[in-house]
Amino acid sequence: MVEDIFDLFNELSIANAIVCGHSMGGKVAMNFALSYPEKVNKLIVADMGVKEYPLHNDDILEAMLSIDFITISSRNEVEAKLDEQLKNLRIRQWLMKNIIRNEDSFAWKPDMHSIKTNFKNIFCGIPDEKTFKKPALFLRGEFSDYVKDSDLQNIQRIFPNASFITVPKATHWLHADNPGFFVEKVLEFSND
Repeated sequence: MVEDIFDLFNELSIANAIVCGHSMGGKVAMNFALSYPEKVNKLIVADMGVKEYPLHNDDILEAMLSIDFITISSRNEVEAKLDEQLKNLRIRQWLMKNIIRNEDSFAWKPDMHSIKTNFKNIFCGIPDEKTFKKPALFLRGEFSDYVKDSDLQNIQRIFPNASFITVPKATHWLHADNPGFFVEKVLEFSND
């Protein structure tokens, strides 16, 4: 995946940039910064650490994979089918944002085959053979357990110039729970 980002940078003639990612995207952003530090001016990671995480959210994956878009004629039908398996309205609404319309049918925006094939790899830890010495900002939700105090030292070992901010009144979805604070801190760090 990091090679795809590298290719995209080259295709778009982007010499370097500030790279930001949330959750799984945060893992991708960290791996990209470690693999291609010359392409990353600063790194921003939202609610993700460097540790290996226990396998979870497989119920969401299974619910997404269970949708047979050939039989679907409306977004409401998708939401009803998701509701049978996922009772959390917020997650269903987030998943619904990942649906596109292809001419006469609907589909998932993400490549579900790749996600299913690589699902276990998503939870792997960040290798610690390399370090990223440029500025890095790690934001974490006040009510999230993805990045605990005990994780900060390991993050700083790989990202020695890391700073940490806890987003108040936020869960793992910190950018949705407290968007004003989140954007303010990202912009401050980006413009510093």
